[in-house]
Amino acid sequence: MNTQLYNQTILDNLVKDLWPAISLTSQATINEATRQSYSKIYENIVSKIDYENGVAFADILYQSKKKNTYYSRLAACRYTLSQRLIAERELARVAIVENDEDVFHSHISTIEKLKCELAEINAMPQASKIKSIIQRKSKRSSLKDLPANWRKQLCYRMISSKYFFQTLTLAILGCRPHELQLGILIKLVTVDQNEHLVLEIPGAKVSDQNGQTRRHLTFRSNINDPFLSPLIHLAKETGGSTILNIQNEKAFSAAISRFAAELWPKHKEPITPYSFRHAFASDMKRYADEDTVAQSLGHRSTRTQKAYGQKQLSKSSDHPRPIEVLAPFPVRQNITRFSKGKGPTSDYDLTKGG
Repeated sequence: MNTQLYNQTILDNLVKDLWPAISLTSQATINEATRQSYSKIYENIVSKIDYENGVAFADILYQSKKKNTYYSRLAACRYTLSQRLIAERELARVAIVENDEDVFHSHISTIEKLKCELAEINAMPQASKIKSIIQRKSKRSSLKDLPANWRKQLCYRMISSKYFFQTLTLAILGCRPHELQLGILIKLVTVDQNEHLVLEIPGAKVSDQNGQTRRHLTFRSNINDPFLSPLIHLAKETGGSTILNIQNEKAFSAAISRFAAELWPKHKEPITPYSFRHAFASDMKRYADEDTVAQSLGHRSTRTQKAYGQKQLSKSSDHPRPIEVLAPFPVRQNITRFSKGKGPTSDYDLTKGG
């Protein structure tokens, strides 16, 4: 075997075990700002490494205080290392063609170092296993020990508040506070001589690949329903349709928390607009399929709904259920935001290594 073939074999054997993963990671759809941010995060971590004194990649990452910071660092290191391994492989191939042994072995040495760093990153545990990371409580924990009809109680406690109709809308839809700020369209429509209440929500957290730009939830027009009845009368008084919104998300959230504290002074967790979102998601998970749950929450992937609600938290049997949920984009099955392209191409996650 000549030298060039021998060196090519060395190079191929060195990268073949990790090539599928780094190739996929390097193709993740991220913008230039994120790319530069990842590079800075990686360089910052590398500057703190001191192997002679026992300070490795893992030691720096274990210093993370927040889960999001930890996973951002993992993603940044994994992406940057993948890009650099690809670049070093190409440079090593050029050195083989030019028959430059010194340069070739220099690149091989760099590849081995980068492989060790990537192995450290891939061996890192989940954030929940790291003691230094402060575990953020989910807002769904605020639902614990509340009465089954807490949403109805809270809405009607706020009947004299300027946010009464908005809180009813929040309870019915589980929408984001920012979507209420954008404005929810409420309208009455007649289908086959039956009157329906349609609520149209402008999407928040929308990008080329994520989120629903708009979604419609349709309910049977039931004037005896304590949630729907006030909105039906409001729509009729305004010619069949109206828009409900809020001016300030923080003020709205503070009002909900204040009225909830008056109702349940011993309840430890504050009730916020996202408590309604978790309750809505819990109800939807109880009787709807994953795609419908995703679209009703304004998601384009079934993965995101895992952060909202739990089927067993659904307590209310008389809360209104939509008879139809419409959204413009189909739902991807468990696809992460790091996937390449706009369709269901991969479930590779930069933060988890596969």
